[in-house]
Formats: sequence, structure tokens, C-alpha cells
Amino acid sequence: MVCRCLAGRAAEILVYGEGCGLNTGASSDVEKAKYFVRRALSDYAMGEHFFVRDDDFSEAEALIRAQYTRATELLQTHMTALSALSALLSEKKSLDKTQMESFFRTHGV
Repeated sequence: MVCRCLAGRAAEILVYGEGCGLNTGASSDVEKAKYFVRRALSDYAMGEHFFVRDDDFSEAEALIRAQYTRATELLQTHMTALSALSALLSEKKSLDKTQMESFFRTHGV
């Protein structure tokens, strides 16, 4: 789930470059990723420690960075489809579920 949340930001950087800034959609997704990681580490004790201090973000940071790297690698593997999707969204502005499913089927993703 964290990887999926970070994929939008990773896609922005791959398509538009590091200087593109952070749009509201990607910003919201990054916040969701941080939320999921904090919950997993503190509420469900899924990290290396049973108790996580609120000011100790090192494990959360490492998990988020690892999932961001994973998202970037997956997107790079499918860069042709990502570029085509970016071009299609630039043209159409939005796609519904059926159009997205068709696109991914056509591009083998």
C-alpha cells in the first residue's frame, strides 16, 4: 500500500524531472504513505521495536525510502507504458476506470 501511495510522486519525477515540484495529489499520497507506516510501526508493532517514540522517525524513513525506491524501479520497468499514459492524460485530462483498464491491457501492464 505504501509503494502504491508513493508511485504517483515517483511517476511525476520520472516524467517531469526533479524540479517539477509536488502537486496536491502526490502530496496527499505521500501523507497517506507516512500515515500507513506510522500506524504499522506504532499501533501494530510491525517494526523492529515494540514501542516507537513519536520523535523517532528513522525506521519509518527507511521504510518509506525503500518503498519509494521500489515504486521507482517498477515504473522504470514499465517506462514505455508510463510515457504513453502521461501523453494520453495530457491529451484527455482524465480517464475513467474502463479506459484505464483498457490502457493497461493494451500495454501489457
